[in-house]
Amino acid sequence: MPQRLRTASSSTLKFPVSVDNQFGAPVESKRFFTSSPRTDGGIGSMLDAIVAETPKKEALQYPCGRKKWSRSDVKRASDALAAGLSDGGLKPGDTVVTLLDENDVDLHMMQFTAAKLGLQLAVLDINNLNSSTLEKVMVECEPVMLLYSPFHGDTDVTKFLYELIPELPRHNKDCGIPFRSVQFPALKRVVHTGFDDITGVENMKYIFLPNLSTDDAKHPCVLYQPTLTDKTPLCINLKPDGTKADVLSHADVLSKSVWPVVSGVLKKDFIKF
Repeated sequence: MPQRLRTASSSTLKFPVSVDNQFGAPVESKRFFTSSPRTDGGIGSMLDAIVAETPKKEALQYPCGRKKWSRSDVKRASDALAAGLSDGGLKPGDTVVTLLDENDVDLHMMQFTAAKLGLQLAVLDINNLNSSTLEKVMVECEPVMLLYSPFHGDTDVTKFLYELIPELPRHNKDCGIPFRSVQFPALKRVVHTGFDDITGVENMKYIFLPNLSTDDAKHPCVLYQPTLTDKTPLCINLKPDGTKADVLSHADVLSKSVWPVVSGVLKKDFIKF
């Protein structure tokens, strides 16, 4: 069934807003590109506050790719990713598991995105990747989405996932039918951060709303955020064997420096990798 589109109301920016997401569930037009009050607390509102103060201040510098990120760049990317994931059906309380290097910009944007959208994020140590560990994470955390980089060193992570999740290479991601796994029934989306098309796997770069590579990116993406506080669950702590240790709130993540890049940006530090 073709996707039905309509234009947002007069209080929103003039972008197409889908009425039905890819899972067939209704999507409110105000979910993104609309004015909304700030959240009551948490990392998302803290990022918004420092961006409002000095938006062009440099926050991050990476050795390759887009090397320098200002505070407004971080906000724009995390807002756009949160809007796209929300439009695709993710909602507050859903769990996302990442298989990304600790210095990967995509991990850092996903951490801010999780804080914006009210997701719970389980960051698996990619250097400790094995079938047993990931299987425990998938069973105990019941993620709705898995985000990964196609390669880590010499490891073909896609091939590794194909062996662990046999339904994945047979999935037609363009048919409109959500992904389903017998072993991991909660899993609905598998997303990679690379550039190539991968069978059965969505590409992260197509999820952003607006698409950051188009002229739409010149306009601000003001996300309709759920009501969050510093006590809202955010980070699922994992033991080395993949079992769940505990769940940390926004305040815990900052006070314990569990996500050092997020903490550094909010402290107004300049972080160079």
